[in-house]
Amino acid sequence: MVKGMCPDDHQDSILLVAGDVSDRLPVFEETMAVLADTFGAVFFVPGNHDIWVTRGEPWADSLSKLDAVDALCDELGVHRTPAIVGGCVVAPLCAWHHAAFDREPDVVGWTGLPPASQVISDFYLCKFPGLSQTDDSVAAALDARNDEGAIAELRMKHPSLPLVTFSHFVPHPSVVPEKRYLFVPALAKAVGSTFLERRVASLKPDVHVFGHTHFGWDATL
Repeated sequence: MVKGMCPDDHQDSILLVAGDVSDRLPVFEETMAVLADTFGAVFFVPGNHDIWVTRGEPWADSLSKLDAVDALCDELGVHRTPAIVGGCVVAPLCAWHHAAFDREPDVVGWTGLPPASQVISDFYLCKFPGLSQTDDSVAAALDARNDEGAIAELRMKHPSLPLVTFSHFVPHPSVVPEKRYLFVPALAKAVGSTFLERRVASLKPDVHVFGHTHFGWDATL
């Protein structure tokens, strides 16, 4: 652990890490240790890169690697579950992408456009035994890891506090660029989750933060 890597004192600040720290667990551990030492509180939700399983790693599948990532966060004191910090209810929302999230009509008139399964590394580097990334089963399984009851309990006890939720994956199709602007239009089928979309709509957070798209967004819906 490298203490004081950041030049400023952020002990009064809360950091939301919206996934994709590293697919290499030693790098993940070192990074999160530095962040946990630098900030007053750190929250984390896994991204797709964090649970890639590459050659030579000891994990049989992405779910067992996710368990290892969770254990490291717990060891380092990084929040993975809803908590009250800094005068807010902060709730990480676990999710996974699936094609049903994409409701925009497909691009027509262009030839040779590859499907998501050929160009998105998750289809090669993530392994989910008994589940398939070509349907909704992985997205449903990762969504089931969320404890909405814990969020509801915190909000019931502290009704005046704002709710901040965050996810790695995209919570609404409107915050994805139109396919005609994408170098790979199939990206739209591997960015978001309808399960996540419904959770955010139900929770009605004051703010929702997300990552994954590599596009900057600041929008009010």
